[in-house]
Amino acid sequence: MQKAAFISNARKIVKEYTNQDKIVEIALEQFGGKEHPENIDDDWLSHFMDGARHVSDDEMRLVWGRVLAGECENPGSMPKQLIHTLSFIPIEVAKSFVKLCNCAVFFHNNGDETPAKYPIIAWQNNKRFFTKNGISFYLLSEMDSYGLIKFDSGNGYCLQDVASTKIVYFDSILHINEIPENTLNIGNVMLTKVGKSLLDITTQEKCEGYFETCKAFWQQEECEITDEADALEGAGV
Repeated sequence: MQKAAFISNARKIVKEYTNQDKIVEIALEQFGGKEHPENIDDDWLSHFMDGARHVSDDEMRLVWGRVLAGECENPGSMPKQLIHTLSFIPIEVAKSFVKLCNCAVFFHNNGDETPAKYPIIAWQNNKRFFTKNGISFYLLSEMDSYGLIKFDSGNGYCLQDVASTKIVYFDSILHINEIPENTLNIGNVMLTKVGKSLLDITTQEKCEGYFETCKAFWQQEECEITDEADALEGAGV
């Protein structure tokens, strides 16, 4: 009985070490050893490795590896709350959050040195589209409960004091030239600090048909819009 317990415990230790080792390998591949991991806070690293030993799913290991690489590259950029969230979040919810990140666009506002990045989820207008693409009401609610986003299925969220802006999504560009009352509706989702940290390290893939939902949404909000492709076509380019 004691021997069986010893073997079982040894297997557990080996499995946990393997999980940690594979995540560290992913992190090393991400930042190539050019940064200075010795600058990482010891308490943060201990907290991270304690959570990493339980991660056996390949896709989740990739996320954890990117978190470690992000902290190596910029110490203090990955909050401990993110590690806590990743330790408990169901894989289904984590994968849906990655799909949500695929719906993030860049806002180039006048005067901003760096563009802001937000996922535009106009839920009420496009329930079927988002559900089809792995972002359901249930999963949005779960992301909210795990602290990745704030989800308001009613009025949603707005950016204030925005007279005009340029929206960029991969190779698509949209100019919003006039915004009623300088208040731009950005849909029903707002990222939390934890969600923003995770967005920053997520590799984004283009979601076909998504940008068209954004354009239709802002037209419905009575914004004056110019699609750069339409403008070029109208100019005979």
